[in-house]
Amino acid sequence: MQFTLIGNPENRRCPYFIAAVKSQGFTAPFVVSYLDLLQQKVDLKKILAQTDYLRVESPGENRAVSNAFLKLGVEHPLLADAPSIGLSAIAQLPFEKGRIQFLRQNHLGFLVFLDQLQQAIAPHTQLKLMNSLAGIKLMFDKAACHQHFSQQAISVPSALYKIKNYEDLRTQMQEKGWQRVFIKPIHGSSASGVIAFRVQKDKIQAITSVELVKEKASFKLFNALKIRTYNNTKEIAYLVNTLAKEGIIVEQWIPKATVEGGAFDLRMVVIGGKTQQVVVRQSHSPMTNLHLGNQRGSIAEVKAVIGLDKWQKMSDLAEQAARTLPNTLYAGMDVMISNTLKKSYILEANAFGDLLPNVFINNMDTYTSTINYIKEQEYA
Repeated sequence: MQFTLIGNPENRRCPYFIAAVKSQGFTAPFVVSYLDLLQQKVDLKKILAQTDYLRVESPGENRAVSNAFLKLGVEHPLLADAPSIGLSAIAQLPFEKGRIQFLRQNHLGFLVFLDQLQQAIAPHTQLKLMNSLAGIKLMFDKAACHQHFSQQAISVPSALYKIKNYEDLRTQMQEKGWQRVFIKPIHGSSASGVIAFRVQKDKIQAITSVELVKEKASFKLFNALKIRTYNNTKEIAYLVNTLAKEGIIVEQWIPKATVEGGAFDLRMVVIGGKTQQVVVRQSHSPMTNLHLGNQRGSIAEVKAVIGLDKWQKMSDLAEQAARTLPNTLYAGMDVMISNTLKKSYILEANAFGDLLPNVFINNMDTYTSTINYIKEQEYA
């Protein structure tokens, strides 16, 4: 059985997958780089003809790939009023680490790439996608995925899908009677651009990893590893207005349950319809993402606080949500339980959310568990 991986070879995700495939007794997978594909330097047809299972890995953390997606997204009909950049300017785009810009154009370019890949895959009827491209597309659109879960009766926080600007946000929050919300870029990842926003009488506060860097008469937005708190209306309005042009979803901020060490949520990796590896993400700030300096909590401690029954319900919810995604073998589900311990919610589904280094079940990491599942299905 031959596996093929599309990814960025320099990224640690690739060697994890290669090691997983070989550990289960299969030959090493073909590895096709995004950049080679985008620059048409590889005979994909020949590779796909020899492929039984194809995994499409995260394209992130590679500037050349990101710029190639920007080029594919130029003049896309769905760009609408989002900030955009032309072909000639992309080549001159300076490298600014963590800069948040052209989110929609980049995403639309990724969609064009996936559509081209789907056409290339179509003639190869023997080939199976580990995660369907439709599933990847859905998980990369937070608003569409949230609506999908709502329609499937999966528990998610209440949300507003179409916020034009800061004034519109304040108006709609007032109409809903909401004082606390999470503002998320529709196509962001790793908490990039996420804002925890709250209003108390005349006071407002935005907690975020976004750094506003003043340049001449305006600001630049950067995704930083440090959580910042903004209280200035002008700065907060600029943040919201800038992100709203790219597309945002606004979710009601539901207080999370806490254990010693802070509030927590869970990254539950669902493989083949079953919850496998789990990480507890703890934080004293509203963002629990581990790359922001937050800590992994104790599963035993969480189970002791919420009880085994509620833990099982959170796991069941993750599995139910994952099963509604189109032809999705694995997904990283972000799950929370409220501070009252009365209700659990799916916060997000992550197409590439199975990167949990050094988290093992039956001596297998997430990648190995996925290959092992395929092996058991093929040779049952």
